Amino acid sequence: MTNHLVVLVCLFAMVIALPPSKADETVDYLVNAETVTTGTSNGFQNEGAGDSVVNTKTEANNGTATVMMALNGDVSTEWNYVGPTPLTTCIWAPTTLHWPALSGFCSGEPDANTSYVTSLTESPGDADDEDVYSVSNPGLATGTVITSVVAFIWARENVSQTGELPRIDFAIEKGGLQCGLGQVSTTLAWVNYTLTCANSYDGDAWTVADFTGMQLHVIVATNELSSLVSMTYAGVVVTYQLPYMLDIDSHINVPTELVTDVEIFLSCSLTGDTEGASLQIQGTTVATNLCIAPNIDTRYKTDARGDVVVRMYSNPDTTQTVYSIDLLIARVTTSGGGISLLPPAPVCSYNAFTQYFDCIDSQNYGGMNVQWVRWQVDGGGGVRGDPNGRVSLPSNNGLWSAGSRSHVITATAVYLSGAEVTTSIVLTTDDSVRLVMWLLLVLLILIIVIPCVDKLVKWRKRR
Repeated sequence: MTNHLVVLVCLFAMVIALPPSKADETVDYLVNAETVTTGTSNGFQNEGAGDSVVNTKTEANNGTATVMMALNGDVSTEWNYVGPTPLTTCIWAPTTLHWPALSGFCSGEPDANTSYVTSLTESPGDADDEDVYSVSNPGLATGTVITSVVAFIWARENVSQTGELPRIDFAIEKGGLQCGLGQVSTTLAWVNYTLTCANSYDGDAWTVADFTGMQLHVIVATNELSSLVSMTYAGVVVTYQLPYMLDIDSHINVPTELVTDVEIFLSCSLTGDTEGASLQIQGTTVATNLCIAPNIDTRYKTDARGDVVVRMYSNPDTTQTVYSIDLLIARVTTSGGGISLLPPAPVCSYNAFTQYFDCIDSQNYGGMNVQWVRWQVDGGGGVRGDPNGRVSLPSNNGLWSAGSRSHVITATAVYLSGAEVTTSIVLTTDDSVRLVMWLLLVLLILIIVIPCVDKLVKWRKRR
């Protein structure tokens, strides 16, 4: 019984003697910088707390772009060709035309220009001819916002003639007249005639669906049955609004040492379109369709340390969305309640013959992220070494130094975060043995050289 009591008392004493362990500590790190690729942001100063005070990120686009709808077929049944069978490629191009050249629908005309002839009546008494072209959908996505549609032809009177010049009229049609141009007279010179239909026809806005089955009608009217009009280029140019999207990087500086856990917290909502945002951490997408349910805290664990990049982005679409960010932080758990960073533990010896220090870093850094160790002797230039690595450091004592000298050897641990922790030791050197060795070497040389010189002198005297 007595022995058991002694053991219990000893165990209790040991528990009392042990220092209390330090608890883990949780710290919130806020966004410190933003990189806006597409869209706009009114800042990030309100994203540090989920308090309904928000910053907004607004989708944007880069204006408008244009695309060509080329002719893909002549659908007229009342058209006459002049010259050989139509070629597959137009080989003649006006140098002043800025539209891209179109392939197909070309034939030789009487004056040897390679073009498509668009006026030759086939019925006596009928001085008007019409050619109808199908056009190709340029591949725009459904819902694309059209801002204008422009039809064009590059035409001229085909041959020199007397009498009334041909007149042309052309229109964009789908099932009925949608946009037309009054008649204009042709000339002997090539002219680029355009028909601008803005962003609507008959009060209705253009849609991508309108391009399915669309046709370009070219009508030539003249009282002269022998009149010809040549056309080398024709097509429809569509101007459309580029899609809206968001792409913003938020930067959070997370510590790199003694960090056991990192969580990204996000709380957001949206207005306008109902398309939710996607979230990416250090290049990996972790969630999609966010912010649709307003201000719900979501958390995402990550192994990232240092400059953690949190990217919010949306897919391109035709309507604009505004995202309100109520909270965006990195919640960091550090071990040991903020234990101090460890310095190196240098252990050094001196070699009097080479006059170099041989040093090793004996510190146990554990999970600390030490990048390298800087070694210095007496504050001189630094030598770079690895954590727990070995280095050789010159003492700079001089060739003929003698006696003892004290040196300060400094080792600095450089952490990934840029933090530096330094420790120093004092080491005394004594180069007396080195000086004795030099003197012995000189004496040995003299012992060998003097007899040799004496023999050489005697040999020369005998001669």
